[in-house]
Formats: sequence, structure tokens, C-alpha cells
Amino acid sequence: MRFTLNKADLIRELTLINGIVEKRSTIAILSNMYIKAEGQLLYLKGTDLEVGLTVALKADIEEEGVVIVSAKKFFEIVRVLPEGDIIFWIEDDWLKIEKGQSFYSINAQVDDNYPIIPDYDFSYNVVTLPKEQLSDIISTVSVSINTEMIKERALNGAFFEFKDNEINVVSSNRHTLFVASTSLEQTEEIENTSFILSKKTFLELKKMIQIAKENDSLLMGRDGTNIFFQRSEEHTSEL
Repeated sequence: MRFTLNKADLIRELTLINGIVEKRSTIAILSNMYIKAEGQLLYLKGTDLEVGLTVALKADIEEEGVVIVSAKKFFEIVRVLPEGDIIFWIEDDWLKIEKGQSFYSINAQVDDNYPIIPDYDFSYNVVTLPKEQLSDIISTVSVSINTEMIKERALNGAFFEFKDNEINVVSSNRHTLFVASTSLEQTEEIENTSFILSKKTFLELKKMIQIAKENDSLLMGRDGTNIFFQRSEEHTSEL
């Protein structure tokens, strides 16, 4: 495995993954992230078994391969490196990182034994979400989501309702009720649906919106109890 990737492209996605993986999980694999170099794309994955993120980035791949490393260590190393292209390769059971005169090594698990993250086909049955309006709603509503784990699951997240081509978002902490609405960007009718997003998913969605570029689209799909969000441009982030 050997590939080269620009720091700016990588660090943007690592910020999302680092917010999802568990830092102190009793299940060791959940503090790690999955890296796969295949074809012309580099795939990054992270999950805590409740929220999962899959990223596909264009990269200069010289040798394909798969590796699992500590998400925190990988993020911290890449963050302090100078801007520009970074070279990564596997040597024995170590992921080597080179940038100019700087060299780092991270202990690696060279296999693909990583939790499966559900996937969704965004080529059909999707909703196009308004990025700016949704970001404002999340900022407004998130302050009222209960921060303590309680029996009422609905109070540990935000209720989303898609009805008559509008999004209604509701949250409460037992003392305050917040309700916000906005119209959808797409003109075609969508199927009415509703669900509850956990606060963590809610806030990670906001991060995804914040790093999106102006011409990025934000799509949503649903498959049973799984909700999927996709930000797409030259590369793809799927939450």
C-alpha cells in the first residue's frame, strides 16, 4: 500500500471522522479508522456503531491496500504537517507518513476486519437538502436537546419531519420546546417521512455542512431505520 494525498483534502475529512470514532471505547476497534487505497480513490471509514462515516477521496495511488489505524493519532500527525502533498505507505505492521523532512510511523492492523457501515444508493429516491437553512436550524435547535441520557429517547435527539416539501425539526429538554421549519430546494414531491436523529448525528451533520463547498450538494436517503446523508463534489462524504 502506497499513496500520496494533499493535506487540505485529507484533514477536512479527518475532522469529521475524528468526531465520530470513540476515543475511550472498551471495544478497541471503535477508536480506529479504516483506510483503503483502490483504483484512483482512497476510502476512509469511521464508526461508533451508531453513527458511521464513509469518505472517498481522489488520490495518487501507487499500490493498493487496506489498513486500520488509530483515528486520533492519524489525525494529530496529519494536522501538524506542513501544507502540500503527503506520502503514506505500509512497512511491516506500520503506516509510514512522509512530508518533506518529517517522518512518522503509526502501529497498523493490515487487514479489513472493521465493522460494516451500511451503504445507500444515492442515484434514486433522495431528498436534496438546503445546506445554509439546515445549518441555521441545527444551531438553533441543538441547544434544547437534552444533554443527559434519559429514558425518553426522543429527548436525546431531534425529531425530523418531511411533509408537503417542507422540513420541520423539533427538539426539547423538558423545559423548552424548539420548532423550526424550512422549504426543500427540489420541486418534485417527496414521500412524507419522519425520524429522530441522535444529538451526535445532528451535530456531525452540521460539521459536514460547514466544510461543504458552495457547489456541493447535500442529499438524504432512508432505508428502513437507517438515515443517510451525502455531501458530494470531487469526493464524497456519507454520514
